Amino acid sequence: ELERFPFREVRVRRLDEILQEAGIGHVDVIKIDVEGFEMEVLKGCMDVLERDHPLLFVEVDDENLRDNGSSAGELLAWLRGSGYATHDAERDVPLEEGLEFAHCHFDVLCRPVSQRS
Repeated sequence: ELERFPFREVRVRRLDEILQEAGIGHVDVIKIDVEGFEMEVLKGCMDVLERDHPLLFVEVDDENLRDNGSSAGELLAWLRGSGYATHDAERDVPLEEGLEFAHCHFDVLCRPVSQRS
C-alpha cells in the first residue's frame, strides 16, 4: 500500500496582485521553487517581469514540471523568449538552446538580456 503524505490546501494568488496590494513598486530578484509549478508562477508575475526585469533564480526539475503539464525544455525556452539569458546557477555557465533537459534537476540563474521599456 502506498504511504499517504500529509497535505494542505493553499490559496493561490498572482504575485503581481500581491505586490500591488503591498505597495511594492520595484522588484530586483525573484526566487522560485514550487515543485513543478514554475511556469504558473512566472505567468502570474508578467507585469513585474516586464516592468522591473528582475534577476530570477529558478529551480528546474523536469519530472515535477512534467507532472504539471510542462517540461524543463519548455520552461527554459519560455524564459529565453521572455528576454532572459539562462545559466546553470552552480557553475554560472550559459545553458545553450537545444540541449536535452529530460530528467534534469538543477537551479537556473536568469539574467535579463536587455532593459526593455
